[in-house]
Amino acid sequence: MKNTLSRIHLVSGLSLLTFVLMYFASGFVIYNVTLFPNKPAESSSRVVELNIPAGLDDTGTAQWLKSELELNGKMQAPRPLDDGRTRMAWSVPGRLNIVYLAADKQSVEIVTGKTGLKGNAIDYHFVQGYGDGWLWNLWVLMLDLSSAGTIIFAISGIGLWASARERDRGGWVMLAAGSVLTVGMVIYYMML
Repeated sequence: MKNTLSRIHLVSGLSLLTFVLMYFASGFVIYNVTLFPNKPAESSSRVVELNIPAGLDDTGTAQWLKSELELNGKMQAPRPLDDGRTRMAWSVPGRLNIVYLAADKQSVEIVTGKTGLKGNAIDYHFVQGYGDGWLWNLWVLMLDLSSAGTIIFAISGIGLWASARERDRGGWVMLAAGSVLTVGMVIYYMML
């Protein structure tokens, strides 16, 4: 039993190591302004006249536009603007496509922004939800597996600690420190 628990703990820890290193690297890019200065996003804009099929709601129109204009990325919910236009957006790490649908639904303005290395790193930190192609879904699956690996790593570590013949003071200190950190983070995020 202890050998199986040790293997589970080792494999989950090694798999977590890859994501910890990736998050370190991307976090370093995000927060190190000296080496990676904040640059304004490059953007381009174009207006396209379209013949949008009648009877589509905002979500249906957004799906039609995505197909017709060959936009890729995770779709954000369409949002009506005060001037009568509708804002629709699709994002992939490093790029954001914003489409402003005219009130008469006869034309769209497409604004494409490229955020570069820093924006790309930020986007990877905020990826959420399945549903836009195999590469996007693979990334989200890897994040979900990493989250599950964190839980498995903690549980198997506690199991290994509990099955140890001798529990030294260092083990108690590590267990207490990890527990205090976990409870503290949960309380902190609940108060946000």
